[in-house]
Amino acid sequence: KLAATHDGQSVTVKLRDSTAEDRVRAEIAIRLEAGAAYFAIRPRLENPTGAPLDVKYWTNAMLAPGGQNAPSADLRFVLPEAVTEVTVHSRGDESLPAYGERMSWPVANGVDLSRLGNWNRWLGFFEDPAAGEFVAVYDEGYDEGMVRVYPAEAAPGTKAFAFGWQDPIPPNNWTDDGSGYVEVHGGPAPTFDASVSIPAGGHLQWTETWYPVAGLGGLRYANDTAALNLGAGGGQAQVAVAVPRAWSGDLVLLLGGQERWRQTVSLSPGQPQHYAVPLGDGAPETGRLTLRLETPDGAIAAEYSAKLDLK
Repeated sequence: KLAATHDGQSVTVKLRDSTAEDRVRAEIAIRLEAGAAYFAIRPRLENPTGAPLDVKYWTNAMLAPGGQNAPSADLRFVLPEAVTEVTVHSRGDESLPAYGERMSWPVANGVDLSRLGNWNRWLGFFEDPAAGEFVAVYDEGYDEGMVRVYPAEAAPGTKAFAFGWQDPIPPNNWTDDGSGYVEVHGGPAPTFDASVSIPAGGHLQWTETWYPVAGLGGLRYANDTAALNLGAGGGQAQVAVAVPRAWSGDLVLLLGGQERWRQTVSLSPGQPQHYAVPLGDGAPETGRLTLRLETPDGAIAAEYSAKLDLK
């Protein structure tokens, strides 16, 4: 069952699988806001029965950024910096850990698995546990990607999957035109093996935000305010930022915790901004750069920090 409503500022489409009173029911609401470049998804799982019920629920986005209907070798899976291990769900490469085993991330067996072109055969993995509130794919070959921002306390499940690269599952298993994609899953349990319990007469719901990004050159961090890229070299920092809704405030760059640059900006969806910031003659060979978005009252709206080679 499908229903749509609008209030002049947004349109919401609700999809419901059932109105039965003897089973779990799902209602999925998708909201589009005027003037914004994102959509919000609100899954609601209901238990109308008189006893608790264990539930497994996952969404799955099939993604091929770049308009070519297939990812490039330079597509990257972007997880929060705090994620240093993942749990394997399946893999075709027997040199990697098996089902249910832990694997270092992003480098395993000396291979950077965040880049699709480094994969041999198929691989699926869970973040497990969620260490942040976003996951993204960004195809650096096409300079385009997709971000999912979610509340980790309610929906800690994050899974990624791709068919491989050097020796992939052949596309004729699912298509007749050679097209391809990667997958990003989300749900209220950390893995497919785990369940969540909904009490009698209760429900579970959360809201997550999805938005496309392009023109950043890469992606290192995202939240519901902004997507950020940060790099360095030749004595300067390379800053890029894109927003899913209009935002005004200051971009701030710190080196070793000390402010080096500040720029007041008014950002709009679909208009990524780039800045080359000289770090000065006294900058070290390597150092920790921090990029912040600060609101006019000084609150931090988004922040990414990394130790980088500066020269």
